[in-house]
Amino acid sequence: MKKTKSISLLFYAVSILLMLAALLSFALNRESAVAIIFLCLGSSFLCLGSFFKRKEQESKKEDDEKKD
Repeated sequence: MKKTKSISLLFYAVSILLMLAALLSFALNRESAVAIIFLCLGSSFLCLGSFFKRKEQESKKEDDEKKD
């Protein structure tokens, strides 16, 4: 359970960093193709983070049900 928590946090952190890189690329008028790729990657990592977070919550719920 602790492993999935750290994995989800890492995915969220990478997502934020990629979206910040995309924002900076757009703001500084650099290559927009790279910014779009970073934006797509950031969104993908955000989805992966939420997937692992949900997986963690479901496993925690199952563990609580087994204890009862």
